Amino acid sequence: MSAQYLYYSSMKMQHALLLCMALIINACGNAPQKIMTGIQFPDSLQFILDKLDYLPDSSVSTSYNMYILAKVPWEKGHIATCLESSDERSFCWILRKSTNGWQVLDTISDWDVVNLKKEDINGDGMKDLILCGAPTMHGNIRHLPMLAHADGSLNLLRNGSEGFNLHYDAASKKLRSFSIGGIYTTIFKEEYVWEEDAMVLVRGVRFTPPQDMLHSEDPTVEFYHMNGHTTVVDSTITNKHAEEIYYNAFWN
Repeated sequence: MSAQYLYYSSMKMQHALLLCMALIINACGNAPQKIMTGIQFPDSLQFILDKLDYLPDSSVSTSYNMYILAKVPWEKGHIATCLESSDERSFCWILRKSTNGWQVLDTISDWDVVNLKKEDINGDGMKDLILCGAPTMHGNIRHLPMLAHADGSLNLLRNGSEGFNLHYDAASKKLRSFSIGGIYTTIFKEEYVWEEDAMVLVRGVRFTPPQDMLHSEDPTVEFYHMNGHTTVVDSTITNKHAEEIYYNAFWN
């Protein structure tokens, strides 16, 4: 084997190695950065990230069963939620676009975030992000807050920090939650305060109507609060005025 042949073979190998290194560096430079560690970054999400900039809300990528559920402007970029749906699970990705491209903020299992709402939910003067689920039969919407902080970060709340139809009342400085229902549905109103980015229930009232039209018992209204993780019933009233008492409690 000649020295010239070995020389040209060595040069070809070096060129091939340099080309591979360039491709790897280029791919890493263009790939979206992940904020949260420990999250698997599947091909299905990469596929939808490449299309998020121009696909509208409620779009679907049939190749991977990925749905763009919602997308809203946020600071100098966007926040979006994408649903990865299969027979085994429903997995929602919460994404944010900034100068570094699309990034994964967090994930939620078995929870379809169909809308995003910007509202100051804790009274600190900054707009927070509220993840909104699909409305129930009676119009109740499950809300899960992501609190905004001065450094621009968003914190997804867990451990019970969610509720139906959440709204912050600036006058009372309390977070309110309520439900609506049919004529034979138990409904409630609750008020929370914020303690270290956690919702703490301070008082609630629950109205329970008769079971159905075949039962003539009086309706019941209960007042309660939380002591740690335990619900403490303060008073129970069962009479024909229970519904009126419920609607006049706390706010109407």
